[in-house]
Amino acid sequence: MLLVARFGQKHLASIEPRQPTHFQPKSTDNKRMAVNLTLPPGTYVGGQPVFGQAQLHFPEVLEDDIQEVHVKLRGYIFTRITRRNPQVGERPAYENIREVNYQHDTIDLVKENISIWSRANGPRPDGAQMLQIPFQFVLPPNALPSFDWNHGVDLQASISYFVEIVGVRDGMLHRNRRVRAGLAVLPPDPQGAMVNRTLRLRLPYEWRIAEAHKKIRRGIFGKYARVTAELHLPNYPSLPLFTPIPFVLRVLTKTKQEKFDAKDENPAEDLFPAPPTHPNQVEFQVRRYVTLRARLASDRREDHFADLAGMCKNGTGEGVEVHVNPRRWIPAKEDHDSDSAGSNDDRKGKWLQETIMRGTFVLNFPPGFETENLTLRYEINMKVDFPGIGNDLKIEVPLVVSSGLPHIPDEVAPMPPVWPNQGYPQALNLPKSYWEFEGAEED
Repeated sequence: MLLVARFGQKHLASIEPRQPTHFQPKSTDNKRMAVNLTLPPGTYVGGQPVFGQAQLHFPEVLEDDIQEVHVKLRGYIFTRITRRNPQVGERPAYENIREVNYQHDTIDLVKENISIWSRANGPRPDGAQMLQIPFQFVLPPNALPSFDWNHGVDLQASISYFVEIVGVRDGMLHRNRRVRAGLAVLPPDPQGAMVNRTLRLRLPYEWRIAEAHKKIRRGIFGKYARVTAELHLPNYPSLPLFTPIPFVLRVLTKTKQEKFDAKDENPAEDLFPAPPTHPNQVEFQVRRYVTLRARLASDRREDHFADLAGMCKNGTGEGVEVHVNPRRWIPAKEDHDSDSAGSNDDRKGKWLQETIMRGTFVLNFPPGFETENLTLRYEINMKVDFPGIGNDLKIEVPLVVSSGLPHIPDEVAPMPPVWPNQGYPQALNLPKSYWEFEGAEED
């Protein structure tokens, strides 16, 4: 589901590059950290409570001169664009001197604080003990999905969420103690949750069909053959994550007009154009489109993001059923193509060949969204290559992805949702860099 959002509290960062921050400092004398936190695992949904435990280790808290302890929930959009312009000056061009310009923005999505302990009036256990203090935050109901992307080192964008515990220390030379734990977050999607339930229980639903047609020939001369592809998908406004999505791919080919030859009835005979007979002869992929802005700079990129159902040149296509129908002869007088019009020769006609592939695919990546600084969208691309130059047949379908959460049990559809005490077990596909909190500010 495409989300449109505008957020306040925009911070325009300086154009100097930000160095990575290490958010989990380790003591050089191998002592345990004075403060720490734990969060239940899983993927969270906007509007869902997040429960956690703050851990204060004594006497380390006192020995580390910690005055107060806070727990913070943070969410933000980060974009960075790096421009490398040739340097104009006295140096020769072969030295390839470049002027580098960094521009980046951070926009707050959620910013909440809880004070859980102070030296002045908080408990001080005797000896070596751990004080555990529970806390709770509630994610904003309109939360954007967690996201992390880069194009080389020059373009970066992310939507990040984390919970942080901060041990506040006095003095300019005393760095506060910080530990951060990331959260994978998705927007709530009641409609997609119902779609998830429908598909999971194999209840009846309608299909939508995307088609492509093309005339092709093996060489640069001669008559044309015809190829057609149909991609069938469930007819819903969006497709939910973590759900087996059924699909049907139907490929039909008609040879150029020719005289009937009985030997061509043998499937071992090669008739151009032959439809695919194995999933690895079809490219079934997701393309990703990212648009970002940072201060006065903007950029847009697209990439091949994922293969669906293992259907690609080196894929196995495991689980995809392939059915190849017997060839069928169509006499010219029964053919409705324009190149067969007016033909009365009973010996002429075309061979019709057909392949049908059925399977499912599962989406596990962040849904699309749209904000002032960052936009994400997807597209399904299906391509079948036939012999010859330019003889590829393509279908392009916009892919609208939604979270499909909160989960609705098979037996009942509760409203409002019943939240679990931890995140959902479904794992959102996020790169390792998401958990490094690039662009997070130390406040």
